[in-house]
Amino acid sequence: MSGRVVCFHYFYPPLGGIAARRAVGLTRHLEACGWQPVVITPAGGHYYREPGDSAGGGSPEPRGRSVAEQGGGGADGVPATGADSARASAGAQAARDERTTAVTVVRTGSVELSRLARAFGRRLPGVEAADDEHEPLRVGARAERLRRWVREALYVPDAQVGWLPFAYRAGVRAVLKGGASTLYSSAFPITAHLAALFVSRRTGVPWIAEFRDLWTRHHISPRPPGLRRRIDERIERTIVRSAARVVTVTETWCRELMEQYPDASPGRFRVLPNGYEPAEFEAASGAADPERFRIVYVGTMYGEAQDPEPLFRALAAVAARGAVERSRLRLEMVGRADARARELAAAAGVGDLVEFTGFVGHDEAVSRQKSADLLVVLLDPANPRLRGCIPGKVFEYLAAERPVLAIVPPDGETAALLRSAGNARITGGSVAEVEAVLRDALDAWRSGRTAQRPVADVLGRYRYDRLARELASLLDEVETSKSERWRGFPAPRGRFAGRPQG
Repeated sequence: MSGRVVCFHYFYPPLGGIAARRAVGLTRHLEACGWQPVVITPAGGHYYREPGDSAGGGSPEPRGRSVAEQGGGGADGVPATGADSARASAGAQAARDERTTAVTVVRTGSVELSRLARAFGRRLPGVEAADDEHEPLRVGARAERLRRWVREALYVPDAQVGWLPFAYRAGVRAVLKGGASTLYSSAFPITAHLAALFVSRRTGVPWIAEFRDLWTRHHISPRPPGLRRRIDERIERTIVRSAARVVTVTETWCRELMEQYPDASPGRFRVLPNGYEPAEFEAASGAADPERFRIVYVGTMYGEAQDPEPLFRALAAVAARGAVERSRLRLEMVGRADARARELAAAAGVGDLVEFTGFVGHDEAVSRQKSADLLVVLLDPANPRLRGCIPGKVFEYLAAERPVLAIVPPDGETAALLRSAGNARITGGSVAEVEAVLRDALDAWRSGRTAQRPVADVLGRYRYDRLARELASLLDEVETSKSERWRGFPAPRGRFAGRPQG
């Protein structure tokens, strides 16, 4: 079977991060499976962008033909160059279509509330701005109360709600002008689901909702009690009941959704895990440094879910033993890390051994993984909510084919996956356990022993070309069951809905 699927992805290149890698990894392989993807994404999304993205518009996607579309006037597109990919200003109406060999990308305007709130907040007395524009402003108690109120009252369902009218309008145009068999939305942000929901109600096209993380039962930040929680729960209930299928990324989270919504047919819930793109790892440079033992952690540090202190203290113990010169030890924390992580490293006495890189581009992250002597996964072993979590980095770690130290819940899904792969050591987070793994890895590095590679069958299961075939099968399934009855919010009306331009 074949068809056209309109996908709502807030995170898509040139935005960085694992969500963007998943989106591009799945969509780029759909054409080979008989499905033509059209991606709706904001031109000026508020998140880290890949290096080399001049003015926020460059893209690591395959080169192809770009087309500019005047979103306000309804004129057909005209040829555009890569330089025309400059970041759209907040609230801009322009949208840009980028045609590659496999994917059409429609870049829309968006009103980025986080960016506007930050610009306003910087003018308030006593407010300090971090160098990183994506880090929260440092505020006093009164301003913090105001910030919380703004988030609870205005960010409904999330800070990306300013993208909703633009995504909705572009989705309707994509369906009515080019035809579509199915819609697909990926959250976070939940705003992507609302856009797909409204387009589905407007056009009658069935829709698949993907939760890369749970929302109202989030594993790190569950929704607070009160009115806002009730609003969020109602929105989520409408999403789950309205979507033809609901996708998530782990078996545990799939079961949680089924338990949370017992009135929905169990057959509507599916698992489509994260994965990796083999070509990115084959092309990356990955020569190890023979003069330095390098431990690498890749990804954002979330204080509520990850405690690096046992790792820092174990590294301090290894350094104190003197088996190797201190200058030959290095722990690289690749990605965002809060001040607490830096303070813990200093308190453990390894501040000079730990490199905090901040956000880096995906190519650099892959290169660091391939050249590491030991890769690290951190999930608080004592937190039962993390048992169902498999960080996206884990699949790339497998693709890097390097040894892995996993400080994770021993009975969780991450531990189970890494055990099946066969190239990881699972620990419960005690300093002694972690130190033992570091010492063994250091001995292997000093002796030149070849690292054990992951089991080939496990590694092959998570290639994005294979996962795209699973997604295509799901799209085929929905295509054959369009008579399914849906319920949900009514489509937006009036000026908010906009009109497709013919």
